[in-house]
Amino acid sequence: MIFFRLANRFVRGPYFQNLVIAERAIASEQYAIRQFDAMQPGIEHEPGTGFPGFLEQVLAWRGQSIRQLGGLFRQE
Repeated sequence: MIFFRLANRFVRGPYFQNLVIAERAIASEQYAIRQFDAMQPGIEHEPGTGFPGFLEQVLAWRGQSIRQLGGLFRQE
């Protein structure tokens, strides 16, 4: 019972809320990267290639890190 109370406090706390906000921000960053990539004429636009592909990998890593940090204290 104490564990669930502690987990509940964590989920309601500012640290966890900031993780949620950061995870949601990733989607808008991915959209901006796709828009940037589409604006580049004459460049190969295959997924995962070039600088936009690198940025996608970075955001995927960041999203995974956020989910792992938040998931340590949250049960689904």
